[in-house]
Amino acid sequence: VEGCAYAQHVASPFPEVQPKNDDELIRPARDGALRVLKAARAAGVERVVMTSSMAAIGYGWGDQRPAKFDESHWSNADNISDNTAYTRSKTIAERAAWDYIDAEGKGLELAVINPVAVLGPAMSEDVSSSLQLISQPLEGKLPAYPKLSFGIVDVRDVAEAHLRAMTSAEAAGKRFIVGDRVMWMEEVGAVLREAYPDRKIPKGVLPNWLVRLLSFANPPLKQILPELGQERDFSNDR
Repeated sequence: VEGCAYAQHVASPFPEVQPKNDDELIRPARDGALRVLKAARAAGVERVVMTSSMAAIGYGWGDQRPAKFDESHWSNADNISDNTAYTRSKTIAERAAWDYIDAEGKGLELAVINPVAVLGPAMSEDVSSSLQLISQPLEGKLPAYPKLSFGIVDVRDVAEAHLRAMTSAEAAGKRFIVGDRVMWMEEVGAVLREAYPDRKIPKGVLPNWLVRLLSFANPPLKQILPELGQERDFSNDR
């Protein structure tokens, strides 16, 4: 970051299989963010833009979940029943970043992007864990759809949000939920069937107990178990 006016911190581990110990994700997410911020402050960088997630906003609420989330809300990383290692890591890392700015930032600005599920064109065959929401039904790995909903955003819109957060004066010190709308997997399946009429794309909804059972043979499904039957709506007004 030497000689840079801005720094973008966009990397955080999101494996397709849950780790045995949550710290395998929490420590690199938190410590990596702090290393970027400390290096930026030391080099005289004006602003850091950090990729966080809706995971740092909409999880761990239990029965207290608001009808619609906005940037004032924070996930409760201590509620293990409504979190995965990944969602906990995003909350803990973002909180650590803001705490650092408040305590030691010394003029360094921070803006944070909180995207929902990021989909869109992949740059290689090594696709992200998020894209498995689409690739699994396309590849016939699911007999039907989990009762799963999520907000969707195009990766190109997320990229544009990062650039705007970097250069817009009013973005300093703010978080930004970046997303379009919430869709259920069954709705996503209807879009895929229309787009790929030559493929056998599943229909229908799997009962939650069967998804839990299938997750033993299909480990990426374990990431979505806390999501089953849940809807986390959000405001993208900001």
